[in-house]
Amino acid sequence: MKTLRYILASNKTPITLDLYEAERYEPAVVVQQLIGNLVYYSNNGRYEPRISESWRRVSSTQWDFKIKTGFTCENGEVINPLSLKNSLIRSIKAAAKNGGVPVFNKLKGFNDLISNKTSDFQGITTNDSTISFHFSEPTRSGPLQILSFAPFGYICEENLNPDLSWKDKSKFISSGAYKVEKIEIGKEYVLAKRKEWPGFAPSSPDKIIISHILPNNENEVLANTIIDSPKEENSIPTNLAHYPLVPEYLSAILLGNIKNGFFSHLENRQALDQAIQEVKKKNINKKSNLVTSSFFYPSQQRTKPLISPKKVNAPIKPIVIEGKEPDLNNTKHAAFEILVAAFELLQWKYKLNNNENSWKDAIDPNYDIRIRNPSIGSGVEAWGIDVIFFSPIGINLPDPSGRVKKMLVEYEHDKLTDQELTDQFNTVVEEDAAILPIGHFGVQWYIKGINAKSISPLISIIRFDQVELE
Repeated sequence: MKTLRYILASNKTPITLDLYEAERYEPAVVVQQLIGNLVYYSNNGRYEPRISESWRRVSSTQWDFKIKTGFTCENGEVINPLSLKNSLIRSIKAAAKNGGVPVFNKLKGFNDLISNKTSDFQGITTNDSTISFHFSEPTRSGPLQILSFAPFGYICEENLNPDLSWKDKSKFISSGAYKVEKIEIGKEYVLAKRKEWPGFAPSSPDKIIISHILPNNENEVLANTIIDSPKEENSIPTNLAHYPLVPEYLSAILLGNIKNGFFSHLENRQALDQAIQEVKKKNINKKSNLVTSSFFYPSQQRTKPLISPKKVNAPIKPIVIEGKEPDLNNTKHAAFEILVAAFELLQWKYKLNNNENSWKDAIDPNYDIRIRNPSIGSGVEAWGIDVIFFSPIGINLPDPSGRVKKMLVEYEHDKLTDQELTDQFNTVVEEDAAILPIGHFGVQWYIKGINAKSISPLISIIRFDQVELE
């Protein structure tokens, strides 16, 4: 029996099997293995069919997915187009209760579904082999991405209470490649192969042991190990190979109160941007896992144009920064340090709001400044931009000129190519100067006994059934 040991170095909050907590990274590593999605973001760093055989965009408002046969939940519940539709309806209703449903909120009849005014939902239709999604407006991006999310895979009904809340945080009836064999919340999670699941990679692990304790020396590193750390570890035993992933997170200073505040004036935003560039040349926390950058995406290779801002007056009132001063181990600390140095250079006064950490404050655009680390992926993708700028599950990035929203609408209506979207987005972010990048960071892997060809630096959540052990 082949066993893979996966060590999650970060353990801020104990991982449970509650589906609705699985969009955080650490729980997703566990829960995503237990779900059969129509589509998944594979170990190859791209979207691929999972329990679907293929998909196609039939028209600007319709997507069809042909379903493979033979898939079941571990309790025998059969997965077919109709049961998939019912699972998705449950998940859409649950998500609507919790704040928002990106992409699916554009399905025909969505509002009637959520308000229980219809028993014949036509936004999703099925036949013997196909499930179809019908949107009320052109939808070019988003269906593949949202269908790869944990809540929108096949969720066996027995996992849920009648009100659609999760029944038991320590249990999960699997529809995916692995099932839960043993769980000790906060300490160890043991997953075992579901033999009836088709498509395991050669030499894929039969068992996964997920824990949080790092090895102290080479003798403690067992065969077939992956250490997953949010930062570079200085004390990793030398018999583990460093395997860095493409940075997924942007460290950025977000300027707000755009309509009426100090940063409603472009020249004020440009002045702060320029000061930050000056500070970054000589001031960066060397202990940080941050790769400094002046651009939104890590894949951008262009030289940032020189800004010659007009001379501006200092703000009359201190600039208000959301939250408290980050401690040294916080991923926001480097950005805060640079921001304060820029204020000193400009001789601008500021004050911390000192509010407790909350989602309400995290997305509030009325603060003069928020320091945030949004997940942005490796390159421009319309779906991702829409989520982090405008979705209720995103952090409400500023769009002072309204041009980001405009280009997304044009893209969905097939008026922009992917390259045109990329070029326009990068240009607008620089010109609007309301999102001031500090750098990028992401997960670091340390591996032993893993075939590196079975994983990609573009990987998001690892899929254990596609990992090949040496």
